[in-house]
Amino acid sequence: MATPIRVFFAYAQQDQSLRDEFAAHLTYLQLRGAIADWRDRRLGDEDAWGARVSEHLKGAQVVLFLISPHFLGSAYCMSMEVTWALAEHAAGTMRVLPVILRECSWNQAPFSGFVPVPRDGRPVTAKADRNEAWTVVMRELRKAVDEMAVIRRGGAAPRPPGKEPAPQVVLPAVTEWIASAVEAQQAQAPVTRGDLELSLEAARLEDDVAEVAALAQRLGDLHADRGRHYDARTHYEEALASFGRAGDACGAAGTLERLGEVSLWLGQPGEARVRFEDALRSYRRGADLGGEARCLEALARTALRGGDLPLSQGLFERALAMHRQGGDVAGQAACLGALGDLAMWVRPVSGEGRPREGAAGGFVGPGRAPEIGEARQRFEQALPLYREARDVAGEARCRRRLGDLALEQGLIEEAVARYGDALALYRQIKEEAGAVYCLRRLGDLAVVQEQFGEAQQRYQDAKDVVGEASCLKRQGDLALDRAKPHMAILHYEQALERFREAGDPVGDAACLVGLAEAALDRGEDEDAVLRYHQALPIYRELCDASGEAGCLERLGDLTLDQGKPEDARWWYERALARAREASDELREANALLGLGNLSLALSRTEDAARSYELARGIYRRSRDVLGEANCSKRLGDVARREGRFADAQAAFELALSLYTSVPAPYSIGQTHRRLAKVAPSVDERRQHLEMASAAWLSIERADLIAALHQEFPEDT
Repeated sequence: MATPIRVFFAYAQQDQSLRDEFAAHLTYLQLRGAIADWRDRRLGDEDAWGARVSEHLKGAQVVLFLISPHFLGSAYCMSMEVTWALAEHAAGTMRVLPVILRECSWNQAPFSGFVPVPRDGRPVTAKADRNEAWTVVMRELRKAVDEMAVIRRGGAAPRPPGKEPAPQVVLPAVTEWIASAVEAQQAQAPVTRGDLELSLEAARLEDDVAEVAALAQRLGDLHADRGRHYDARTHYEEALASFGRAGDACGAAGTLERLGEVSLWLGQPGEARVRFEDALRSYRRGADLGGEARCLEALARTALRGGDLPLSQGLFERALAMHRQGGDVAGQAACLGALGDLAMWVRPVSGEGRPREGAAGGFVGPGRAPEIGEARQRFEQALPLYREARDVAGEARCRRRLGDLALEQGLIEEAVARYGDALALYRQIKEEAGAVYCLRRLGDLAVVQEQFGEAQQRYQDAKDVVGEASCLKRQGDLALDRAKPHMAILHYEQALERFREAGDPVGDAACLVGLAEAALDRGEDEDAVLRYHQALPIYRELCDASGEAGCLERLGDLTLDQGKPEDARWWYERALARAREASDELREANALLGLGNLSLALSRTEDAARSYELARGIYRRSRDVLGEANCSKRLGDVARREGRFADAQAAFELALSLYTSVPAPYSIGQTHRRLAKVAPSVDERRQHLEMASAAWLSIERADLIAALHQEFPEDT
């Protein structure tokens, strides 16, 4: 199966409930492997809102703007996330979908030229049937996901930049690029906007230029903090002129710095660069190391927006040296954190789906040691500086980044320790978003370590019902892989209840499929058929062709076992068509394997061999060891049916080596049983029978061992 498409939600915190409501309509895409995991709110990382664009936005291929008045008024959403996403969209590496949540003036926003979702421009909340509205949004998202999947496979050229409105291609902002504005606002908080405007008018009448400059700058700060950047720029321009008349070079430099920040918010990096350079010269003339260092950081961020990474890195290094010269511990920490974020720019690799039998999942590092090593070094250097500066939020973010790096490298124990430390700090400053992020990561890591009680507690602390349900389902998957169907059924039923409580139809369908597989392992074919038929309409309702194909293929298997080959062919052919519609190669291979089994049952060995070879090629290309082993075993059956015993033995031995590498005890036993049938000597036959019994004994399948004794009474 192809690597899942990464999806990012850009939304205001006030719209969290609507975002969660939409989540129930989307998790099926994650289950089918079309999109990567998104439910744990790693996307929307606003605890570092002034520092940089989230690494998850950097790695996304599809971005949804969940638009509302709060979204349009969010400085972080409109400047950092929207700017980045529109630039990537223009470059053809990302797709943007504006989703209208609530009534607002979105048609004046930078993305107003895009076709909105819903397409009639009416907000989701204005629809009589909100579920219907979410389904429309989900379908548009699925189109974007499928489009990006085709582009990534090289099946289509990226969309030319000029077809939809977008700014110049930019790179992510890395440092606390509005920190100075926030500090200034905290240092001189105005009483009210009305009071300031009255005072400013009085100062104008008295021609008190110093007071006009100070009040205009404070009003600019107020507007900038509330996301009204055009109004802020107007007041900053007045302040700059007044500082010039008053001969206050220091005040003018601070205002130039603010004007640079506003220009960045408005997506005007060229104007921002001019303002920062003017401020830099003013600070340099006044021997203000702190101001000069801040301007260097701002110029570094501006260079990133122009795509000049070497220049940006050099400017951050110069700012770091200047902060060291001036003894600014907080500035040093911020620069080191920015350089660490810059080193983390390379996108990580996500994992594949669960195979049909055997292996447990885990985190896999992409093997980019140089970048990870540099990022780790920067964050390790920043950590004591954040502590020295008593910046708890900065220290928490730094520890969390180190946890992300450890996780990417597969260092599970270190990741647990890093996230645990970050969690304690987030709780100390009552930063809920950061704490929830760490809790969910710790829950995910506990699942990987099969510490399910710990995982459940973490998810409960994060108030993550879907996480709890997924944890229970994972326990069911493991029990099923380990041939303990009774335990699998228990966990799947508990997970099913939790998924239904959360209103998650995809989790519901996945548990029904798990229950069907467990029923098959117990020989309860009628119950399995019932479960597959229950899951099938859910996948169909969700427009999940991949999930539908899986159910159809398994129903074909069951129908073939009942001795109804023509009915089985109907199921398999439908499964094959749905798998190809979903571009799901593994499902396609499963359907081809089923058609091969059907042909073999009808003694059409040439057709069977052709289907098995096609399926084996797909499994091998997808690195599905179990699927490849199943096809090799079946090709051995074809050879044995045609009397080519040497070829059959070779095919079975290949299948056995693949099963052993997983390992898959049930299939190992079945393959030894087949090898016993084509063994050239009695001793070899008995050896294979002993190995088959040992494999089934390890999974407590006494029924299979008993059947083996009946089949080979003289040798067992």
